[in-house]
Amino acid sequence: MKLLLYYLLGFFMAGIASCELIEECGANKTVQARDGKYAIRNPHINPNAVGWQCIYTDPEIGPGIGWGTRWNWTADGEARSSFINTQLVFPGYLISMIDSIPSSWIWLPTCGEAFTYGIHIRLNHWGNPPTVSTALVNGEPKPISTLNLQCDKYTVYKGVEMGVTVYTFIPESSERDFSGDLMDFIEHLIEKGELVESQCLTKVQAGLQIFTGRGEIYSPSYNTDINLRE
Repeated sequence: MKLLLYYLLGFFMAGIASCELIEECGANKTVQARDGKYAIRNPHINPNAVGWQCIYTDPEIGPGIGWGTRWNWTADGEARSSFINTQLVFPGYLISMIDSIPSSWIWLPTCGEAFTYGIHIRLNHWGNPPTVSTALVNGEPKPISTLNLQCDKYTVYKGVEMGVTVYTFIPESSERDFSGDLMDFIEHLIEKGELVESQCLTKVQAGLQIFTGRGEIYSPSYNTDINLRE
């Protein structure tokens, strides 16, 4: 099994409470949760991959949502089969308006086998996935800086994937859960001159990329908000 688990932030210039889970197995389908605050998405992105993937959610859990995915993919090379994710639904804000983005995410692996800038925050991986997808058009990603945060050290890579400038934060150690402020990663890139506050944040997603293999991961707790500056 080969997969990546990480946060994705997209930019554009300028305890289960119920035993009944909502499941969706259709390719590229979406399940809404928390009155539309979150969208659990099931994009299948490799036309050459053979298999299936389902998403499921219990919208009644805690302050956030519980969601999971199960899959069985067969694919060659390092092309991703899917990018299953939970997306925070919001209208888009100037970075200069945002005070913080508090976020928490817990995941439990089970036994078994349109924007122009993107920030990938890798949290864990299984198998031996590449640093970023081999869909790069300008060569391999290059390390540009390091970030010390929450007792961990991240190496920041910069590359281009399908026309999108991608910054990938890779920690020295793998995480079993995450709780922190995603603005720390954005502000690091602003300090390094890679982003500016006049850009707009348009997407905040938490998910995993499946390359090949069979397995299941359930996330009993995920919660993200955007707090604007006064």
